[in-house]
Amino acid sequence: MIRPALLATAAIAALALTPRTAAAQCAPDPVANGGSVTCTNVDADGFTSSSTGISVTVVPGASVTGVGGNDALRLNGAGTTVTNSGEVDGSDEGIDIRGANGSITNEGTGTITGDDRGIDADEVSGITITNRGTITGEDSDAVRLGDDGTVTNAAGATISGADEAIQAGDDFTLDNDGTIEADDEGIEAGDGATFTNTGTITAVDDAIQTNALVSITNSGTVSSSANDAIDIDNGSVVNLGTIIGLDGGEDGIDFDPAVDSTIVSTVANAGGAVIEGAIGINTDPANLSSQAVTNNGRITGRSGIAMALGAGDDNVFTQKDGIFEGLVDLGTDDDLLWLDGDQAALVGGGALFDGGEGTDTLVTYGLGFDDIVAVAFLSGFGPSAYTVTTRNSDTTLSLVRLLNFENLLLNPQGEVYALADLVAPVPLPASGALLVGGLGALALARRRARHQARRASATN
Repeated sequence: MIRPALLATAAIAALALTPRTAAAQCAPDPVANGGSVTCTNVDADGFTSSSTGISVTVVPGASVTGVGGNDALRLNGAGTTVTNSGEVDGSDEGIDIRGANGSITNEGTGTITGDDRGIDADEVSGITITNRGTITGEDSDAVRLGDDGTVTNAAGATISGADEAIQAGDDFTLDNDGTIEADDEGIEAGDGATFTNTGTITAVDDAIQTNALVSITNSGTVSSSANDAIDIDNGSVVNLGTIIGLDGGEDGIDFDPAVDSTIVSTVANAGGAVIEGAIGINTDPANLSSQAVTNNGRITGRSGIAMALGAGDDNVFTQKDGIFEGLVDLGTDDDLLWLDGDQAALVGGGALFDGGEGTDTLVTYGLGFDDIVAVAFLSGFGPSAYTVTTRNSDTTLSLVRLLNFENLLLNPQGEVYALADLVAPVPLPASGALLVGGLGALALARRRARHQARRASATN
């Protein structure tokens, strides 16, 4: 007969040898609306809740895993907040969040991993993600969001996807100081996206692929190894860093056809910044919109074409340190090339600016008659090719090479002259060059009136 004392001793010993799984769970489970859940130690079967307004905290050193094709955290209620300082690892999604207006913060010690997606909030609006650690989608996207999503990726943090790193809907906002990398597209988003990048965005396909009304400010690196670095319909790009379709890839910036062709897209390439690709800046043949490009850095086309702006009334603003490596093709319609302030000895590094079909005009800022030193034909390019030599404010001279340009406009509100009327057999003083053809070049009066009307409309 076994004595009760021995049974008690045996029971205590058995408890000491048994893992305390209850203490390791995310608790409480279930949780009431507005409640708080804490995950400690090891939760091997994941956590699921449909309650609203709850907060889930995974503490440092803890892990939550989903096995057998399950998510590690599945949160169906709206307004859910997750803070992870441990390990969240799902055999489907790391975190599957189904309720709108939630937030996820992944701290520096945190990892969120899914065998499929790291974080899945597909078609769920208003999700905010702050990442200071690592988010990985091992077989698909690292992050998938609906409309009005926000991702902040801190310095030292990584978002990595086997498909897209981030896929989002309309009105997406990204602030990236860390690393975003993908085996397909880096970031895919809808209309109205805003990107601020000081870190690195790299992809095999497009590094950034999004639609209309996009705003991109880059002072880091955006690169693609097999496609475009940036592929958008329309919007604005401000580059203070590097945007590059790598060797073997395609373009630095590519504009697709836009639904609303009246929207003017802008690119500002700052001093020291680089835009490079097979074509540095390219437009789809079906793109009928206008582009305005300001260059004070370097725009390189390894194919021999630095820019191909296609249809639309395009504007190119050259600044003193701006270099175009390759042809600058402004395409069809009525285009303007602006000498924006003092220029280098060879404008744009000696690039050839091709106005294409339409009536195309060289516009000077702050120059008078005496500052147009000479206009001459450019040999080897036909009758509509010219060199124009201008005098800078420090009395140095600059020469710009033009193809298929018809006119010269002295200042935006000044007089318009036909370049053919200004050609002299040898360089002359400004007054002589201008008098060769007289002042009877009013053929662009309609063009100038239209330009002024547009400026007035934009002002209003």
